[in-house]
Amino acid sequence: MFRSAIVVAALILPVVVMFWPLAACAKAASGPPPLDRVFDQARSEGEDVVYFRSHEVVRGEVLNESLEIIAPYGRVRISLRRCAAVSFAGSRTGSEAIVTVNRNRITGIVADRDIRIRIGTTGDVITVRKEKIDVVILRKQANELGFMEAVAGSDLFSMANGDLLTGRPTEQQVSMQTDRGVMNLAIGDVRRIEAQGENIITAVVTTRNGDVLRGPLSTEALTLNLDIGVSVESVYKDMFAALIVNHSATDLTAFYEGTIAPPPTRMAGGPTGAQIAGAGVAAAGAAAVIAPKPPITNSLGMKFVYIEPGEFDMGSPSDERNRDGDETRHRVKITKGFYICTTETTQEQWNELIRQNRSFWKGDKLPVSEVSWDDAVEFCRRLTDHESKEKRKYRLPTEAEWEYASRAGSTGAFPDGVSLDDLTWYFENSGERYHDVGTKRPNAWGLYDTYGNVREWCQDYYGPYPTGEVTDPKGPSTGNGRVLRGGSWDDIARYCRAAYRSEFSPGDRYNTRGFRVVLEP
Repeated sequence: MFRSAIVVAALILPVVVMFWPLAACAKAASGPPPLDRVFDQARSEGEDVVYFRSHEVVRGEVLNESLEIIAPYGRVRISLRRCAAVSFAGSRTGSEAIVTVNRNRITGIVADRDIRIRIGTTGDVITVRKEKIDVVILRKQANELGFMEAVAGSDLFSMANGDLLTGRPTEQQVSMQTDRGVMNLAIGDVRRIEAQGENIITAVVTTRNGDVLRGPLSTEALTLNLDIGVSVESVYKDMFAALIVNHSATDLTAFYEGTIAPPPTRMAGGPTGAQIAGAGVAAAGAAAVIAPKPPITNSLGMKFVYIEPGEFDMGSPSDERNRDGDETRHRVKITKGFYICTTETTQEQWNELIRQNRSFWKGDKLPVSEVSWDDAVEFCRRLTDHESKEKRKYRLPTEAEWEYASRAGSTGAFPDGVSLDDLTWYFENSGERYHDVGTKRPNAWGLYDTYGNVREWCQDYYGPYPTGEVTDPKGPSTGNGRVLRGGSWDDIARYCRAAYRSEFSPGDRYNTRGFRVVLEP
């Protein structure tokens, strides 16, 4: 059905929460502010700038009238002067990207092989293969967002690959299967639709009167009429990751910078949004847009999203409700990016490498439990050996990496505007057992169940936090217990907070304990 994704880190980037795009209501939507920087480069007022892979820079005018990009959900041909930038950096992996002046991002393969450039200093016209170019930054134009004035009440579509589109669907109704049977919903009656889960998808529809409906969508496809003046025909429902109906410029910014944001960007103070698992970036105002690293799926089917370097406040503030004394707040710099698995390790993945499965409740997609810290480390060692040809190294996350990735830019006990019931399984909703991974809502960077289901072992020995700023901390050099992070199916909310820590002997096993794996770049 749907595939989840994240983004923007303003992008945001995994990734990565899913929404189903829907159409506009009558209320007009205000347009976004001008886009001043793209792919970490400022846009010029008077000339296009072409950055080559050879490190040469050519200024002048790009003469192509339009560019066609083949995305996973369809082909889109865009007028060049509705583009703010084009990145060819991912040409080898099919992750070239176009960012439009109104902050849409479309990722795929640019079908046009040649870029024609008039050199500003000489007037000469040259034709260059796209593979020689890193990025094209297109000049700002007077009233370049003028076409937005004719757009009233467009919708915000997040796609499964992390792309972001604005426009309206041709269809004015969607259908979904509920416990009460098939329901037909008029677009104008819907505020937003989320899809929860990864393999088994449940659509969560919030209507304009506040009702919440759950069930699979029966509507197979939508045709998207984009604000930039083109249509994408018959986009299959699996291609969508997210939607806000009748969005505003504020919604667009909040989508990237709030709790429903894609993977991280390299911005001062760390990520402000990101990939739903593998998404691109479109920042508000003068924020930069940075192309993400694509997700990696290994031989065991474990999906990893890339977490960019950044900074965050680890621990909890002194006034946080239910905080413990070992959560001293301190500034942490993460200087090295890393890949982290979007879910807790499953029993199916465990059984591929380690035959003895002690988990209390059995199931392929259930998290492996009854594992000690030593067991988790051994799994990482065997997985590294298993993929030695790919030269991949697996390990447990450090405690700092774990909290950084779990928070995904949030600063409170839980992400703002998201209920714990929507995020994970804990004492109040679990039915006193853990559940299949990936069946709740992911965080802003595309990670599932960091707040519950099973607690997760980290690399570190347990010990007190430092009081000052630290860089890439790995915990004490010695100790008795190892750190467990995150809540579990058996924990009340106070023990599921982002800052909550616990300590246990590395040989202990219990049915509330599992782990998540990091892949070093």
